[in-house]
Amino acid sequence: MYSFRILKLTSNSQLVYSSPANAVAARVYCDLVKDALNEYAYDAEIAGLEYSVSSSSVGLEVELAGYNDKMLVLLEKVITMIKDLDIHPDRFKIIKEKNLRAYKNWIYQQPYHQVGEFIRYMNAQSMWLNGEALAELECLTIEDVKSFFPKLLRQTHIEALVHGNLYKEVRY
Repeated sequence: MYSFRILKLTSNSQLVYSSPANAVAARVYCDLVKDALNEYAYDAEIAGLEYSVSSSSVGLEVELAGYNDKMLVLLEKVITMIKDLDIHPDRFKIIKEKNLRAYKNWIYQQPYHQVGEFIRYMNAQSMWLNGEALAELECLTIEDVKSFFPKLLRQTHIEALVHGNLYKEVRY
């Protein structure tokens, strides 16, 4: 019997948001992972599975949702890609340009979105404004991203949250 489950892994590391440069490198790294998994993600979606890889103020987050029969396969593929990502210069250029456009277009958002971001900024211990991140992104190189992730792995603590059925015979 298959059941719907949500699995969330958080690699807690203060390194991700310790500076605007690290926050931008983490965001670009997550986008590169998603880009590399794009073809695989389509098959997973057809099988009733979804995933996301993102950076936040606490670290990198991986979230999977769907039916438990193939979730372990998807989790293994995502984790392997995060760990062994080979960054191609052409894909890096595309992802960087996409992020540059997003940061530059931030000013055209609805005012309540902008105010919400400023309120979060004032209440957060570590958060970087759009202008600070944009300045760092413009200077970001492929070498910066390649060197960032090994540093992150050395300073991380992983937490997992599973919502749904767990079976004894399946090891996580």
